[in-house]
Amino acid sequence: MSLFENDDVKEILNSLIKIGEVSSVDCAKGTARVVFDDDDNLVSNDLQVLQKNTIQNKDYYMPDVGEDVVCIFLPSGTEEGFILGSVYAGDITPPESSANKRTVKFADDTVISYDRAAHQLSISIGATNITANGSSVVIENPTIELKGNVNVSGTLTASGDVVGAGISLQNHTHTSAAPGDPTSPPQ
Repeated sequence: MSLFENDDVKEILNSLIKIGEVSSVDCAKGTARVVFDDDDNLVSNDLQVLQKNTIQNKDYYMPDVGEDVVCIFLPSGTEEGFILGSVYAGDITPPESSANKRTVKFADDTVISYDRAAHQLSISIGATNITANGSSVVIENPTIELKGNVNVSGTLTASGDVVGAGISLQNHTHTSAAPGDPTSPPQ
């Protein structure tokens, strides 16, 4: 007889480990309440949502209302417990199907993904796509604004015009008093 075939052990485990659906979230406290359909729609007390780090490195994630979660309860009978994490259930599917990718897809379709096989980080935010690997960073967007001092060591290549202080590199003009005289600053 295996350990899990023992009715007493099953009953104990069923009271310690439960799968339920998030019914409310307290973002400020990092807690959520969970309803357990298989336990007469019992609603838990506030349960702490487990995080990866909370002191020097601080992670933060909260499940959504309606999300299926795995909970574990302390055996003290105090109804004190924790939400271990969420599970894909029913029609909800993972955003990836590769063991080499770690991906977060947000409700607004923003995606952050790292592919360890390709050594590539990809970020997609609306019309902005950023791809970085060990040799290059590509930013695709109709407008890219850099603020502050920008230092370039190496070659800066532009396939279009470069404009600085309102002066076009391709279309600027200079004036001079006579041929061979010094020219004016770009205009």
